[in-house]
Amino acid sequence: MPGRPAKSFSKLQIQDAINNSRSYLEAARHLNASYNTFKKYAQLYVDEEGNSLWKQGGLNPSAKGIPKLQTHQKQKSILNILEGNKNGQRLNLTRLLNSLIREAILPEHCDKCNMDEKRITDLKAPLKISFLDGDRTNYKRENLRLLCLNCSFLTEGNIVGRRKKYFTDDSGEIYEI
Repeated sequence: MPGRPAKSFSKLQIQDAINNSRSYLEAARHLNASYNTFKKYAQLYVDEEGNSLWKQGGLNPSAKGIPKLQTHQKQKSILNILEGNKNGQRLNLTRLLNSLIREAILPEHCDKCNMDEKRITDLKAPLKISFLDGDRTNYKRENLRLLCLNCSFLTEGNIVGRRKKYFTDDSGEIYEI
């Protein structure tokens, strides 16, 4: 029994894929073909001047600005997490924070003091995820808020030590435990 049937592409299909793509890899994805198959047909066909459609270096040889497909990883849907389907599990809070900001689900500023200044090293605001009910495994959207490091210390206490040393209520008064 033979393997998969061979794909064949016309000159018009190859030219259209090149014209509508930013790189040869993206053109291959546009045709739902492997990169090597696309390259074979692009080298086979010539344009009006007699030049091959395949040019050394390609359209965008460094592929800057083109997102790569991540077929080897199972992507977790951020919306699936925020619906509460991952409750009870411990997730990486840094990754969750980055996803919430990247997907524009939460604005990149402190919910308490509206601090939105960014660091000059990586242009990110120094924020932490805070859980309103105190349960660090409840990832529902209503339970999450972003706090700057100062507000996080004032509301949750010493977040890096073994024990929390301070806490505050919404009045702003600080109590020692």
